Amino acid sequence: MGRRVPLLATLVLAAYFGTLAILAGASAHRLLLAVRSFRARGRRLSPIAPVAEAHWPRVVVQLPLYNERFVAERAIDAAAALGYPHDRLEIQVLDDSTDETVAIVARAVARWAGEGITIRHLRRPDRVGFKAGALAQGLAATSAELVAIFDADFSPSPSFLRAAVATLLSDPGLGLVQARWAHANAAASWLTRVQALLLEAHFRIEHRGRD
Repeated sequence: MGRRVPLLATLVLAAYFGTLAILAGASAHRLLLAVRSFRARGRRLSPIAPVAEAHWPRVVVQLPLYNERFVAERAIDAAAALGYPHDRLEIQVLDDSTDETVAIVARAVARWAGEGITIRHLRRPDRVGFKAGALAQGLAATSAELVAIFDADFSPSPSFLRAAVATLLSDPGLGLVQARWAHANAAASWLTRVQALLLEAHFRIEHRGRD
């Protein structure tokens, strides 16, 4: 018994200092990202010469949904309102829902199709691969050159797609544009305030610092 106590104490101390070392390393990494983010403020990609709309790439917007009855129509409306040439834009609503979302999506798709928007309501007999499987099915059904993916709770501004495509066109070496989020209800409660604060730190520090 006398030998076990020092061994236990050693293990506890090792775990304690090991945890401190991990936390110190993580803190140093966050500090490095913060410094890089501060230095990168105001940096912009070089502007490019205007490109005629007829020569802009074709874009497919993918909206993967699963039982999102509260936000499905809003997401579809936002996608349909994107200020991108309609002859260059296709919207795929990848709907794996099993509830009333299906009917909500069908009505919204029919409404926008009647307005001249190229939009499709794609359903699968199963959920193989879940969201990734739905996205893959959508890619197999389009010949668009660029893909924009929005979750069901996203409401992109009308100018988003033009800005994202312009950024891609500004540098032939770019293959992906990831944008920051804004918040529709940041001030609704203390919980949404905390969530917004954490996400702002992620986009303002981590994204810019890693870039």
